[in-house]
Amino acid sequence: MNRHLTRLVMAVGLGTATMAAADDRTLPGCRGMGRLSASLPEVTESWPLVLRNAFAADGTGHEYLTVTVLHPIQRGTMQECLAPYLVGGLVKSDDGTITGQIIPTSMDYPVFFGDTITIDPALIVDWSYARDFPGPKFGGFQMRHLYRHVSSNELVALSYSPDPVPPDWR
Repeated sequence: MNRHLTRLVMAVGLGTATMAAADDRTLPGCRGMGRLSASLPEVTESWPLVLRNAFAADGTGHEYLTVTVLHPIQRGTMQECLAPYLVGGLVKSDDGTITGQIIPTSMDYPVFFGDTITIDPALIVDWSYARDFPGPKFGGFQMRHLYRHVSSNELVALSYSPDPVPPDWR
């Protein structure tokens, strides 16, 4: 993996798949994970812009584009459940299917790291994009939600663009 992408991933972390108290935006996670925040409306609304602007004509996703997806896993004899995974190396096929590679993180999940998975858009809980390294980052709606009370200057200090979607994407 590109060392710059690795640093970007480490900066973003899996904080984008936040654990939350039960509300109308949460889904059951694997045992010990509580409930996972479902996609914020901003993620769902902005995803078409990502599809239109962050992929090259050959379907290759931008080097610094990642998504956090809920991916089904099964541990031993436990019932299948959903766990958040950070996915990069995105590729969009001609039929619109998106695949990507699971990026290693410090989270304790079965070892799927590096595996290529097909991404169900309904299970995307967040996306993050930077035009170059080290940023600023666009997307990151879960983190922005957590930091919703900070000023634009503080967001910039956290490497986030004040505008969550690149202005030229609209």
